[in-house]
Amino acid sequence: MLTLSAPVGASVELRTSTSSRLRLGEVKVSALPGKAVPPAELNRLRSSFNEGPAAQTTTVTGKAFYRVAARGEGGTVLVGSVVQNVAGQPPLTMRISQTVAPGGEVSGLKVESDDPRLRAVLAQLTPEGIEHMLSQNGSSLKGVYAQALVPGTFTEQTVTLDMQEMTTALFSSLAGADGAALPQVQVTPLSMLTRTTYQGLSAQGLHTFTTRSSAQDWQVALKGEGDMPGMTMRLGALDSSGTQTFRRDGLPGPSQQSMTMSMQLDMTIGGAQVSLTMTLEQRTAITLP
Repeated sequence: MLTLSAPVGASVELRTSTSSRLRLGEVKVSALPGKAVPPAELNRLRSSFNEGPAAQTTTVTGKAFYRVAARGEGGTVLVGSVVQNVAGQPPLTMRISQTVAPGGEVSGLKVESDDPRLRAVLAQLTPEGIEHMLSQNGSSLKGVYAQALVPGTFTEQTVTLDMQEMTTALFSSLAGADGAALPQVQVTPLSMLTRTTYQGLSAQGLHTFTTRSSAQDWQVALKGEGDMPGMTMRLGALDSSGTQTFRRDGLPGPSQQSMTMSMQLDMTIGGAQVSLTMTLEQRTAITLP
């Protein structure tokens, strides 16, 4: 079993890079049943969604720091700081603290940030929701320390997340959001299955784990009000996979994570219905300096 045996004060610094690519599919615009919409207006709406590039790519770089902060009978406290550099904005910092018990159980997860928008979202998240968020960027420790170090052994965890409050907080944090429409956000729970498998030692002598997560049938509905159109977004499929490595003393090492999510978006604008598909591809690499 992997243990966090690094001495108090031991630390590691890593570099992070996350590339996100959003691809838009075919845009369909039609008049709602019983509504008469001039063809010129339908063409205008269609053109407005097709004005931008069919695919947009953004890359965010940063650093991740991990340090053994304390050790006691209850376990070892591992503190992490993730700093992301977003173009045109101050660096975004997130602090992560969790305790690894001698038996490998991870508890006491705390995530903090100086960014008010991120704080608003974090305040609405359950521990399971925070764990899911960390798993998407390779910062999750669940299913690692408590697992037998026998190649091929795995643990599975199914988590059902109540996304209602978090999604409402996310809409609230968007600049220019119509506050009157926000209470009309309706979100179904999101169920995520994650399998973590131990693969053995790498050529560099690092303990290597692979992770795979999947989810589907998630929906967000926003009733239009004011200047905000009615909208329904359905998750077709979400698949995530990656590799995590750990030093022999238990401190995190380089990792990589890939995620693909397909969505169907339906919007009501005036008397017209707009439908389009979107695919989000995200790649995260955490490397040594």
